[in-house]
Amino acid sequence: MSEYKPTEEQKELIKTDKSALIIAGPGTGKTRTAIEKAMIEVRKFDEDSPHRILFLSFSNAAIYRLLSSAKIVFSRKERRFLKFMTFHSCAADILRNYGRFVGLPCKIKIMDTLEEKFNAFEKGWTSSDEDYEEKLQSLAKTEGLLAFSVLIAFAIKLLSSCDTIRDIISRKYKLIIVDEFQDSSEEQWKLLRLLGQESQVIAFGDPNQIIYSSMHSATRRRFEEFQAWKDIKETPFSETNFRCDDDEILRFAN
Repeated sequence: MSEYKPTEEQKELIKTDKSALIIAGPGTGKTRTAIEKAMIEVRKFDEDSPHRILFLSFSNAAIYRLLSSAKIVFSRKERRFLKFMTFHSCAADILRNYGRFVGLPCKIKIMDTLEEKFNAFEKGWTSSDEDYEEKLQSLAKTEGLLAFSVLIAFAIKLLSSCDTIRDIISRKYKLIIVDEFQDSSEEQWKLLRLLGQESQVIAFGDPNQIIYSSMHSATRRRFEEFQAWKDIKETPFSETNFRCDDDEILRFAN
């Protein structure tokens, strides 16, 4: 395994205060670069800073990988300023604090899949019902029970309809780092735009690693929309690979 020595574009990313869309494949140092960038920013915060750095990903697996890397670099004191979340857990966190502004009870509970199925069975619903999502939204408002599938929709509704709350949350996160951007959904992308309108946003992705090939055109469009949103161009990481000493293999694969 190659020793991590930041390339020139990685050094530039670590120093910049601008948003960026990074095209980087496996082993090119994107996780380590993201952690180094966060470390630089965290050390600018004073003890009582209200600001946080948000790491976002579509999956828990990616978050666990980032967390394990962060433990190596950050002190316990510095880790207070970091939040590692999936898009869904981020939406849930927002709704726990502000959900009442979109008609949710003060106390809410996020249902797991089994609990959702049990409640649906009890009420005579099936997931094939045309209005199933509407029924889940109604359940959330009347009983405070939120299914996984309605979390982001409620958070989007909240942030879209209340400028004050959106500004509070957006200003809280000075830097948002998005992992595996190519696998984010349209709904997650909409949430990111609402969260990050006042923030520096650095998204890492690779169109060649899309989980579902049928999503390629939609993903390509999201990459273009990100560039327009933050008025930047894509930045590809070089072919230097920190997992494999033989770059010739990777060049051939690319």
